[in-house]
Amino acid sequence: MAEIVARVARNIHGVVALLAFAALMALSGPALAVTGTAVGVAPQAELKVGGVTKTLVMGADVSVGDTVVTDAEGQVQILFGDNTRVVVGPSSSLLIEEYLLGTDNQVSKFAIKALGGTYRFITGNSPKQAYVIKTPTGTIGVRGTAFDWAVDLVSKITTVVRYEGKVILCPYGPGQTQTTDLLK
Repeated sequence: MAEIVARVARNIHGVVALLAFAALMALSGPALAVTGTAVGVAPQAELKVGGVTKTLVMGADVSVGDTVVTDAEGQVQILFGDNTRVVVGPSSSLLIEEYLLGTDNQVSKFAIKALGGTYRFITGNSPKQAYVIKTPTGTIGVRGTAFDWAVDLVSKITTVVRYEGKVILCPYGPGQTQTTDLLK
């Protein structure tokens, strides 16, 4: 009988430890996965999370793997943990691909994919080489800056308008990108 009681006690301790670990992971998982917050939504936008589409509201979390989608009148401003700001303009889609935030509020990797539409990007406190913006026609490297860009899926052209800093635009093929500087 003592042997059975000892075996049950060991199993209970194992189950309790497993349940405690599962609860900890459930509580910390979403908090660790959050990359940014929708600080502006006008008039309305959607957030695609996995296979589920929901209305995006101001204050909502935006995480890796999420896609922000706006309609013809929609705009969304996302503030990330390193103080980077991205505005998703009307009729646009943006996928958050990768975001690795360290304890110093700097990212080691910040990758987004502009699927089509118009956008504004203002860097935060992270090293500039951490930022990568992918489009269907090329990749944009950010070097401490504020700029707008548009991805036209019909003409297959990505256009960048730079306000400050430096932007490196690497097209996947000839004639797929154009850059305009508005620096004084």
